[in-house]
Amino acid sequence: MKRLITIFAVTILVLAATPVEAVTTVLGLDYDPGWPWPGNQRWKDIAGNMYEGPLPESENSWRNNAYTGASVSVNYGVTGSRLTGTITATRLKPNFAYQLKLEGSGVSGDWTNNILKSLGRTTDDGKMGYLPFDSLVTDNSGNATTSFVTDSSFHLLYRTAPPGGYGVVPPTANDGPVSYYTFDPDPSSPWYSTNPPAANVGIYGMYEPGRALPGTLQLPDGTYYCKFVLTEESFHDTGGTFHPGWGIWSGAPAGSWASPFKGDITFQVPAVPEPVTFALLGLGGLFLRRRK
Repeated sequence: MKRLITIFAVTILVLAATPVEAVTTVLGLDYDPGWPWPGNQRWKDIAGNMYEGPLPESENSWRNNAYTGASVSVNYGVTGSRLTGTITATRLKPNFAYQLKLEGSGVSGDWTNNILKSLGRTTDDGKMGYLPFDSLVTDNSGNATTSFVTDSSFHLLYRTAPPGGYGVVPPTANDGPVSYYTFDPDPSSPWYSTNPPAANVGIYGMYEPGRALPGTLQLPDGTYYCKFVLTEESFHDTGGTFHPGWGIWSGAPAGSWASPFKGDITFQVPAVPEPVTFALLGLGGLFLRRRK
């Protein structure tokens, strides 16, 4: 009987951690009037190589069409207390790093927005909560497919090269793991006007102080209504226009964390392990009665 209880308990725990049926959503280009991405996008790859083309002189710059023909889709579900899934992207910027984030509504009293504030970060105006939890780095063609899990709360992304570059900071014990990307820019690519040398760049998530350590984050149970966001990583680079009030630069070529792709998602994190607890108590009582 003891063995039966053990097998039953393990079975319930496995079922509780099994992903629910996955849902696919397509992220669309987002033209946020408060922080529009075309004017704040980055125009360098992760090694700091400049992309082809002159700096934009007006709102009508051809760089506003940098993502024409690009597509981003997210296949997601819930495993235990975490959102998990796969993101597939084509024709983004080549050899480029993006943050993966969940973004709240910014509406006071909205449950999801407040949860994301408590787990992650809050915009400067204190209204919107958001959770940077992972990253995506593209190949020479601007394509990428990667799995993700909301088990971390990051401040932003840092890199390990090139020496002396902006956003090049050695990782600490509390930061996320470093993923290395070796690439040699294609000289025939329309994105490069020169033939940059091969590079090996490590990308990692910087720990957000006061939040869960990387790999340990658990989402509270409840129904989440939010946006899945793809944000360009700027690495605190300089160039463009400096904003003294914010202490940051915006505009090409350095960029300022533009978020070109967003999509609405809804998911439910179940309340676990209450059903498991009741089931085990019931079996335990049955076992004791039979022993008597």
